[in-house]
Amino acid sequence: MSYYNQAAPTELFRVEDSDSSAIYVHRKGIFAGADRARVDFNSTEDHLFRVLKKHLDWDNRSATPFISAYADKEAAKAEARRRKAEGKQDVRIYVINTNRRGAAVEYRNVRRLAKKVGLFISKKAWHNSEHECIFLHHIPERMVVRTIRRFEGV
Repeated sequence: MSYYNQAAPTELFRVEDSDSSAIYVHRKGIFAGADRARVDFNSTEDHLFRVLKKHLDWDNRSATPFISAYADKEAAKAEARRRKAEGKQDVRIYVINTNRRGAAVEYRNVRRLAKKVGLFISKKAWHNSEHECIFLHHIPERMVVRTIRRFEGV
């Protein structure tokens, strides 16, 4: 993960609910809804543009190969509270330790990736994208260090 002149975050926070496309599987980790899709962060800009655009479209109901997480705990808690208020079930936050990732795990800052491929992030998704990172395909169990289920009023 390239953060240029900034240190890469050591913790990321994945908000998930019972309707999430990417899901946690006990003892295996978190899997993207389209975990076998043929895309990577070195794909052609056109291909990566299309897949990232689909991922950032909140009205899109089809799975993508990306798993969203936040670099800011407060942003993750706000998103979890929003989902809870919306009536979503089984809302939780997974704490991800990026120091445990290993060579096969890739993630990127969403805004930097969008800029690289020339993708305009819609107003609807812009606020959430401020602290958003996306993983490709899978987050191994060894990286998921904790689950937060109580975040109201925190």
